[in-house]
Amino acid sequence: MKISFASKTILVTALAMSALNFAGCDAYWGGHVHHDHGYSEERPRYVEAQPVYVEQQPTYVVVLQAPPPVIVERRPPAPTQAHVWIEGSWNWDGNSFAWQGGRYQVPPEPEAVWVSARYVNSPDGYHYTPGRWTHSTNRNDHGNGKGHGN
Repeated sequence: MKISFASKTILVTALAMSALNFAGCDAYWGGHVHHDHGYSEERPRYVEAQPVYVEQQPTYVVVLQAPPPVIVERRPPAPTQAHVWIEGSWNWDGNSFAWQGGRYQVPPEPEAVWVSARYVNSPDGYHYTPGRWTHSTNRNDHGNGKGHGN
């Protein structure tokens, strides 16, 4: 007796589905999921996606000239206890330095800590890393420790 290819395919599929069902897996037949676990099938529940914070590694640009001296600013009173003081700094825009004055800002998340902009003198120039919010508690990343309303 010769069995056609289509019949073999159906037979192999049926045997595989039976084996999976026997092993405790759900079987999919005709657009419906069939459970053999003694519980009823519930419709999927959709929940609002929660934001995921992915911390970028700080990047730097090489600037060939030293930044100007820091401008000492007077810190006004905080608008609220949630605000964090961010010290002013010289930012590099690719062509020249521009002073970004100090300001109060509410951290993007309660655990966030502000890491000030910095310039590190090296043989190839000054490595400029812009200021940023981070979740790191490692002070080796040159955070100024300001956060949580400090």
